[in-house]
Amino acid sequence: MRVFIILLISLSTFSCSRAIGYFVVMWPPDESAVELGEIVRVISQSELRNIYVIEKKEDKIREEIPRTSGRFFKKRKDAEKFFEQYEPYVDMFAYSERSLNIRTSPDVSAGREYRLRPSQVIKVISKMEEPSDVNNIIGHWIEVLTEDGFTGYCFDRYLTFYKRESTISIEDNEEMLIDIFFDNIWYPSSFGEMIESGRVVVERLRTGEGAFPDRDNKKIVIRTRTERVEFPFDDILFLNNNTVSFLGSPIELIFYSAEKIYIKYTHRGVDHLFFYTILEMPVDRYIEAELVRRNTVLNQFFARGRNLTSDLYGIIRLEGRRGFTWAEYSNLIPDVIPFNFGNSGTVRSNYFLEDDADDKFDGVISFLFDAVDREMVFAYLFVDNGVQFTYVPESSIAANVISSVPADSHVFYFRQGSIPQDE
Repeated sequence: MRVFIILLISLSTFSCSRAIGYFVVMWPPDESAVELGEIVRVISQSELRNIYVIEKKEDKIREEIPRTSGRFFKKRKDAEKFFEQYEPYVDMFAYSERSLNIRTSPDVSAGREYRLRPSQVIKVISKMEEPSDVNNIIGHWIEVLTEDGFTGYCFDRYLTFYKRESTISIEDNEEMLIDIFFDNIWYPSSFGEMIESGRVVVERLRTGEGAFPDRDNKKIVIRTRTERVEFPFDDILFLNNNTVSFLGSPIELIFYSAEKIYIKYTHRGVDHLFFYTILEMPVDRYIEAELVRRNTVLNQFFARGRNLTSDLYGIIRLEGRRGFTWAEYSNLIPDVIPFNFGNSGTVRSNYFLEDDADDKFDGVISFLFDAVDREMVFAYLFVDNGVQFTYVPESSIAANVISSVPADSHVFYFRQGSIPQDE
């Protein structure tokens, strides 16, 4: 009997240490000893608590980890096969400045699995090889994982990607990083990306968005598009994972680099999350440069002639500095220009062409009709003695950038020259 009990204990010990599978770690908790992309043994699991007990082969140290923080495989060879495809994305994360749907499959008509909050961070798992056309916008579907365990697909044209490896260690740079934080104004990361692309939207820069630290008065001011909030704090506490807590306030700050931070806070019961960056020059300098660009584009267009005529689409007169009148455009109603838009307004050059469309056109102008305060946007191509307009629908424009021009879009030609002298 004693021998049987010893044998039973031995078998029980052996079965407990035997792996029930293997786990590819995608997004471990901050306090975890495992790292992004590690393949670890799964010793046991709890469906009730939704955790795996894992073990690293090298040190035999075990820990609990959420089952949703990676992917489980019964055989190691299957885990390794998955990792071969996943490896390019091991340290790749993303976020969107807008609220965004995660869908059950890479299709805009697929069911919604999850809705991302603006600036919510997600883990990238894979990227579909073939591009897709979503509402006339060309991009790729990305398989993603949320921190709370939902997986699905997002369209990449609305995502900003970054690598976790870009983080720096607070432990060795506490004083330097805090000085950097308080010595700068921090702007939404989308401002930096917009400026770097050369497609500056003046109206966005003028919103005053940003994080404004005030060391002397021990407060941090956050301005969004809709509100200004002020958070006094008592002290600064350095946490793990490059995180700083401002005691006495709801603000937590994460350093991704010396030039990029992530701020999260709760205000009026709502969680807010924003990525911020430092700009090389004051915002006014970028606004000034963009206004010069817009004037240059319109000056070049007006210089080719202020009289545009078409037997089918009417007569456009470019007047004063930036005005227009457009008569006899009934053939464009209602497919291009809706009813009751009136006949006059302002010419603007506030839009940009995506790289894919940039070589097909000479530029973009829009006609803002005074009667309805709405504009019609056209990509244009200069041709002999005139200009060819291609209508750009609102669905093809995001953040003032024309991602693509539909193949079936309306195209029409105007002769361009001087206004007749007898008028």
